[in-house]
Amino acid sequence: MLLADMKSTVKSSKKIALSGMLSALNILIMFIGSVFQSMDLTAAAAASLTIAFAMVELGTRYAVSIYAVSSVLTVLLLPYKSPGIIFAVFAGLYPILKAYLQRIPNKWLALIAKLAVFNLFFTAIIAAGMYLFMLDDDFYSFKLVVYLLGNLTFVLFDIALDRLILLYVVKIKKIFDRTFKLR
Repeated sequence: MLLADMKSTVKSSKKIALSGMLSALNILIMFIGSVFQSMDLTAAAAASLTIAFAMVELGTRYAVSIYAVSSVLTVLLLPYKSPGIIFAVFAGLYPILKAYLQRIPNKWLALIAKLAVFNLFFTAIIAAGMYLFMLDDDFYSFKLVVYLLGNLTFVLFDIALDRLILLYVVKIKKIFDRTFKLR
């Protein structure tokens, strides 16, 4: 019984350590997006991949913890807040929600639900950028063209995220499982 408890503790410690490394990686990615301001959307999208990875490897509980830590620290620490806002309000949370939205059996209903979630969060991003952080970027406006481009970008992001998760699960996960033995 003692050996089983030790193995469980080691696996739990590995998961916590991996969570800390993923949080640090998120902050680093978004710091780069903050320094190079034209990369704020790219940085938030790239950081969301770590949350998707955490969903696959660690489960929802750890993914939510990584999301929460990364969101708070990036919004507090980044000199340019846009990547942190985008990550905290949408890009970090979406891979977690996506796991549940994908379970909707009808593909069109799933797409409508995803678009509804995106537009709700997109409106929150714009409002936070304009009124809370006083950002005067063209991205932070309630214009039709901003929403149309945002929705198009979201659909492409969702497709890319699907494909990257599939690539990870099919090609890379076996190597990760053999190396780190988290399960």
